Amino acid sequence: MVRSLRFVAALVLLGSIGGCEPAPVAIPPGAQQVAVAVSATTVTLTPSAVPAGDVYLVLAFPAGGPGEVWLVRSGTGGLSDAQLAQLAQTGDAGQGILQESMSASCCGNVVKKTLVAGKYAIILPGPEGSASVVPPISTAILEVNP
Repeated sequence: MVRSLRFVAALVLLGSIGGCEPAPVAIPPGAQQVAVAVSATTVTLTPSAVPAGDVYLVLAFPAGGPGEVWLVRSGTGGLSDAQLAQLAQTGDAGQGILQESMSASCCGNVVKKTLVAGKYAIILPGPEGSASVVPPISTAILEVNP
């Protein structure tokens, strides 16, 4: 019995040492950061405009609330105004659109993205849990300047 308890304890210890894959994202000093604040009904960005390049999105979710947002962009970068309007109305911005889930986990709450100039949507998905199924609950626009 003692031997099996030691074995279980060793497995638990190895699991906690193994930690998180991938490792948490470290923000270098002076790096561009955007705070992504999420509530049950809204997503807001501070600041809402940044220069192109590496952007560190710092996610803040409420306890017991929604645990993910989506970054929506085109295959080449930002979205057009028409695509943004369509996304807000239908939850679908058209063909060639990429939707990337972002959530906080044991690995941290920072997501690094390299963004080119354009407009990007960060959405709180609708009740179906997929940005392409129903209009989003809330949409925030990140404007990336050249």
